[in-house]
Amino acid sequence: MFRSKKSIPFITLLLLCLVLLAGCSSSKKDSIRQPVTQPSENSTESSSLNPEQKEDSQAALLNEIMQLAPQGKVINCEFPVETTVIDTVNEKWGDPDSTDYIASAKGTYATYSEHHAAFGFNKGLQIFDVRSYDNSLKQITMSKVEEILGTPENIHHYNTEDMLVYKAGEKYQLLFIFPKATQQNSDPRLNHYNVFYPRGTVNMMADDPGIKY
Repeated sequence: MFRSKKSIPFITLLLLCLVLLAGCSSSKKDSIRQPVTQPSENSTESSSLNPEQKEDSQAALLNEIMQLAPQGKVINCEFPVETTVIDTVNEKWGDPDSTDYIASAKGTYATYSEHHAAFGFNKGLQIFDVRSYDNSLKQITMSKVEEILGTPENIHHYNTEDMLVYKAGEKYQLLFIFPKATQQNSDPRLNHYNVFYPRGTVNMMADDPGIKY
């Protein structure tokens, strides 16, 4: 009787230890089975657009470009051709990064790199050309321009560039400038585009008819 009474607590203690050990082991196994946290699906989806979304994005951007052009404006720029003088741009944006007279373009060009824009102005300081180098333009292909806007009014081929010309209302022209199409790159992406006011390049005093593309 004496031995059996002593053995009861010992057996109970032994069983308790075994239960605790089993619990710890189960807890460790459960922790190993926990999945590693993955990035949210939204972060993966937002990193890229599928081809159909890219097509829609190009079309929407081209439609915006065409809507603004008859107003003399390019995207993300408040200064229209014809009714703006370069001093107004200087007052709001500060001094340009560079100013260059370009004889073949019949005017002086002020470049604002931070704003992805350049302005051509005549001797009277009237802006006749607004050029947009907005980063969003880099997605637009030459074939997409023709698909959305139709056949150009004119096409000009230069040594390193091709230009598609469209009418923008009664007074302005819309110019799309691409790297020259080649066999290796038959459908180049847009480098920049212009809203151009031909009459702003006319110099009556010098009997110069100006430029119309």
